[in-house]
Amino acid sequence: MLIEIKRREPPDGLCETATVEGDPFELPPIWTVENLISLYFRHVNLALPIVREDLFKKQCNELYNDGSSMPGKKWIAVFNQVLGIGAELHNMSRREERIDSSTFLARAQTVNSFDYITGAHEDLQEVQAQTLAALYFLITSNIDRAWKVIGIASRLGIALELNFHSTHIFSERESFDARVNLWWSIFRLDTLLSLMTGRSSGLGENSSMAPLPLEFCSEVLSPNQLWERPPQNRSIRWTIYQKQDDMANQRTLLQSLTPSHSLFQFYLVDLDLITHTIANRVFGIDIFQDGWSDIERRIAYYNVKMDLWQSDLHSAMQFADDQGRPRTGSLSAFQAILALQSYSARIVLNRPCFKRFGNKKEVQFPSSSFGGQTASNCLHASLKLISLLPDLPDMDWYFLIGPWWSLLHFVVQALTILLIHLSLGPGMWGTAHEGIPELQDSLSAADVSGTILAAAGKALLWLSSLRKINRAASRAFDRCYACLQLVAVTKAIDLGDMARDSPFSNSPASNLSGQESSGKASNRALRRIGGPIIQFLLQPFASFGPDIDIHVHTSDPANTTFEDILASLMETAP
Repeated sequence: MLIEIKRREPPDGLCETATVEGDPFELPPIWTVENLISLYFRHVNLALPIVREDLFKKQCNELYNDGSSMPGKKWIAVFNQVLGIGAELHNMSRREERIDSSTFLARAQTVNSFDYITGAHEDLQEVQAQTLAALYFLITSNIDRAWKVIGIASRLGIALELNFHSTHIFSERESFDARVNLWWSIFRLDTLLSLMTGRSSGLGENSSMAPLPLEFCSEVLSPNQLWERPPQNRSIRWTIYQKQDDMANQRTLLQSLTPSHSLFQFYLVDLDLITHTIANRVFGIDIFQDGWSDIERRIAYYNVKMDLWQSDLHSAMQFADDQGRPRTGSLSAFQAILALQSYSARIVLNRPCFKRFGNKKEVQFPSSSFGGQTASNCLHASLKLISLLPDLPDMDWYFLIGPWWSLLHFVVQALTILLIHLSLGPGMWGTAHEGIPELQDSLSAADVSGTILAAAGKALLWLSSLRKINRAASRAFDRCYACLQLVAVTKAIDLGDMARDSPFSNSPASNLSGQESSGKASNRALRRIGGPIIQFLLQPFASFGPDIDIHVHTSDPANTTFEDILASLMETAP
């Protein structure tokens, strides 16, 4: 069997940049500015404190109350980027009275065009402007641009030495907070965008030595300890540098603290440091020089690190019980964001065991207990991630609780694992269901498939709702549902009401005929859709990669099943 895969250029228009008409320094009406700034700080600043809120609002008031002096170009660029992100939030929450966010982006780019190259010196506002531009491209689903721009922001931050703890020693407290929060926001965006694109991060494993957030540190550390690099800090250290035996004292110390935004930021960055290391060490170039046994060792090691991180969480931020099951009832914003990112990291880490096969004639799941348990971790994380979403799509939850700029990535990531599982069938996975409470009591294959199919249906329902405000979600829904339809045809799975009810009945994939032979349906559907399954195989942990065209060449197309095609792809996938 020969499978030909060609990269297709992404469609234009996902993020069109408007040209500036008139003065790029023109100021919007004050009521518009107040509304957009309020939206920005309410829905962005919790997880990504790129801009210092009190100082920025004070500067805005001075600008409108005292029109005699105009701030510098870089501040105007930051100002317009904040308004652009606020405008996108406004448009997502209110379909009427739309505000053109690209106008603000164009103004920011006009007043600050290439200053990061031609400017004599970098400064904090330049770094903020580029970081905000990356976030804008992320929320408008222009992931490729976002990845490029965050690379520029990280280089500018390194040029300012924001990543070094010694740089912050003589800063005032407010300036200290702003610099530390800005650097870790860059780091978090860089890690997220690297995972979303499947590309390597521009930051090395040892490039981030900035101190912990000051407000959190000051509760437990002496002034001298505040400036210590986390690996040498005796009281608080990042989990990635910790030994299991040394975690007890830190856990007790963290539990004694009052839950706060800075404590939440510590846990969030701590998790991203682990995820960043996983991407480099489990999916890095050096894996080609090592055998599968070394990859297994790394996966096991970082699973322990993930367990340590979760056990270290403050009781107010725990999102699972002692048995690892998600907590029932509503979660706080802190808990929801930490849970979604944790399960996403688990999927990334345990993902390789979803493509370990034997010979070409027979699909085989890893026979080792490690392979079965690791696949179980990946499948379990996917089910848990989907279970965190409200049963019915809730846009208030989306904006106020969930990390809305990355939720689409998380849902597609988990749904892909569920689709792969349904594609291969429960018989192919050996011990993959062990330890999963949702599947433990299901004795029949039909019950197991039903549980996973229900989770896949819930994820698709969310994608259908998100496509009303996100063009990338529309494409993700069409492709994921097309894959599910293909699996249903080739595996004789009854989709029930999902195949008949809106919005699923309007999908381009809904016309797949159950009367077709499985080989013909597989070949025809795979030619028409790249699909998240194949995308996920070609880029092991990406949910937003290049579009691809797939052509299957086989000597017996009528009897070639989707399972045969999937197995062939998985044998050669990285």
